[in-house]
Amino acid sequence: MDGAIPIYLGGENQESIYKRIEEYYEDIIERQPQEKVLGDDDLTLEQIYVPLETEEGESLEDWVKRKLEEKSNRVLVIMGAPGRGKTVFSRLFSFRVRRDLHPLWIPIWIRLRDIDDFKANLTDTLEPTIKELGQNWLKNEKQRYLIFLDGFDELRMEGRVFGVQKFLDQIVRFQERTPHQIILTGRPLAFQDLTYPKEETTIASMNSALQGKWLEKWELVVGEEEVAKFRGFLTHCPQTVQKELAPEPLLLYLLAVMHRDGNIKRETFQNQGEMGAKIQIYNQSIQWVLTKQRDEYEQKKIVGLTPPELEQVLMSAGICVIQSGGEYCTIKAVIERLEKFDQKIADSMSKIAQGKEEDNLKNALAAFYLKSADTGAVEFFHKSFSEFFCAKAMEQCFLESPQPKEIYDLLGYGNLTREIVDYLFGLLGENQGFEPEELFTTLEDFYHKWCEGEYIDVFPEEGKENYPLWKMGKLRQNPILGKKTFLGLRQVDIYTGLNVLILLLELQRYGKKQDLELSFHLCGKVNKEGIPKDKDKLSRIINYSESLGNATFSRIVGAFLSGANLYHANLYQANLYNANLDSADLINANLYNANLDNANLQYANLYSANLKGIKWNEETKWWGVRGLESAINVLPELMRMRERSAVADPVFHPGSP
Repeated sequence: MDGAIPIYLGGENQESIYKRIEEYYEDIIERQPQEKVLGDDDLTLEQIYVPLETEEGESLEDWVKRKLEEKSNRVLVIMGAPGRGKTVFSRLFSFRVRRDLHPLWIPIWIRLRDIDDFKANLTDTLEPTIKELGQNWLKNEKQRYLIFLDGFDELRMEGRVFGVQKFLDQIVRFQERTPHQIILTGRPLAFQDLTYPKEETTIASMNSALQGKWLEKWELVVGEEEVAKFRGFLTHCPQTVQKELAPEPLLLYLLAVMHRDGNIKRETFQNQGEMGAKIQIYNQSIQWVLTKQRDEYEQKKIVGLTPPELEQVLMSAGICVIQSGGEYCTIKAVIERLEKFDQKIADSMSKIAQGKEEDNLKNALAAFYLKSADTGAVEFFHKSFSEFFCAKAMEQCFLESPQPKEIYDLLGYGNLTREIVDYLFGLLGENQGFEPEELFTTLEDFYHKWCEGEYIDVFPEEGKENYPLWKMGKLRQNPILGKKTFLGLRQVDIYTGLNVLILLLELQRYGKKQDLELSFHLCGKVNKEGIPKDKDKLSRIINYSESLGNATFSRIVGAFLSGANLYHANLYQANLYNANLDSADLINANLYNANLDNANLQYANLYSANLKGIKWNEETKWWGVRGLESAINVLPELMRMRERSAVADPVFHPGSP
């Protein structure tokens, strides 16, 4: 920087800008390697991090550097499953850029979930997030910023007219018109169906070589003897743990820590599938965290709550965090939810929150899960924990027969994610008190009444309550750190109904595995022949959902439609964009003018279905579809495509039902 000629930008010379950048480095970037691992005060990211690889086998760091050298002027996208290391990589690589590539590139690290105020352009949106750099820092094209936008799947877009695609369009325009480079990270599902010019890669799970390097670093922390024992433990674990869970950085760390402290043994995962083993890890880690470094007596002495009571707090925090947008929640919101389960715990929490014990509470919960945010809120260290605890809170409610008001309270916040649904049914399946037929009956009855508008149409008067209105009010009573948007009445009602629909579809799948008769038709009640009495019901639901935006139904429910019963359903002009209709029963369904772009129809049964005017594209999957030759109004090009698919895919076998 010595000898640089000062230039002026908005009244500030270049020397002053350099000073601000150095201050930002010192306050943020240079501290990244020393960030604690999930709240463990004795362990930093740098101590256990190993370089990640892409699914193509290239070093992730090398991939980014290569793309920077190519200067493609496209957004760089790094995708990865939960716990795969996206955030840790972006943190540590931003530090390496500062160390090795400065001043060619100036690293900027931004968590997208921290953005609440979206402006008309990306520059005005991002500049206020880095206060250390002052005003107009992003307008200074004398610098080249490498901007990490971490957590695209955690964007706070619920209830906004301002959509994800619009924000992404801003990113693309910014990338094309400035000398800077954007790097986005997020779960793959977050980028699905979004169109934009990009260079993308996906982080691979750790192979045996990377696991070996990780264990070498872990040995420096715990010693050679413990690592040798842990290797032996992994060798004797079920294949699910070895092949599916241990290659995930977050879960490998959990396993290693709990093994070190004697909380898991070889027998822990016997006869467990992938989800069952994952749930065992989380359940064991809960007990490990809540008793870490102190026994139950000491825990109660510090915060006045026993480990089981603290677990209830975590569950309430989990559902509050998810309902707030998957980021953080206030202690007040947690207390209000606790009041529904245990007034004693809620009263204890109230006293803690009002006194000096609040910091003790946060410390008691912080080992893995919660950390302090600004203005009295708490947030989970990793999104997976909030999803798991949310699922546990839902399990607690669904083990009973939830009333309609409780269903709105649980589900009227946004759409259920695949992760939460998988956790929920994994937990329910392991609980001996779970009565799937009873829950199915309860939710099916709710679904039929919701379809008829029985809940949203209630006029609030003495003795009656409008549950969607009540839930909307509850969400507004606990605004999250300046969040400026809220769900409206329609949004609460639609999210609740569609989430119930998702659970019914999952219950039907669960029932098949357990040889239970849980037959569900999306159009409601059926006659003796299985034909729905109201063939138009699902079509009305789809249209109602579209009032929140194009393809809302497919966006929320589409991924859960595998094996759905749509026998004789009238799906005239239905928007089924990107829907997963794998193995769905579409016999005699009316798909006239339906949108099947990007839909998965593999092994679906289209016997006698009306396909006149359907819209489909190259991404629509038809392999193994049944009954196509007997469907009505099949386009010639679709038949030709079927013939090509039959040659390309040996399991393609169209035929009658």
